[in-house]
Amino acid sequence: MTGPVQTSLEKTGPRPPVLSECNRLHDVEVTVAYSSTDFNMLCGTFVGPGTANQLVVVECQQNTRGRYVRLQIVKGNNNYLTLCDVKVIGF
Repeated sequence: MTGPVQTSLEKTGPRPPVLSECNRLHDVEVTVAYSSTDFNMLCGTFVGPGTANQLVVVECQQNTRGRYVRLQIVKGNNNYLTLCDVKVIGF
């Protein structure tokens, strides 16, 4: 991938989201890397908590380049990263 990377995190699906699940999306870091083991380029973060039907867009710096994108909750205990649709768009 070259150029800016836009990552959107969406809660979508056939059933309406359960409000108690919406706050699970919090403190997410989006990182980009050339290898699957060295995620050293921070693209952006989402502090949250998420809300029902929320669309979260994280845009990387213009010179961010890589092959792999990782989404990870970096704070808290007993975390669940439940994503229904993730789009990574490279230019």
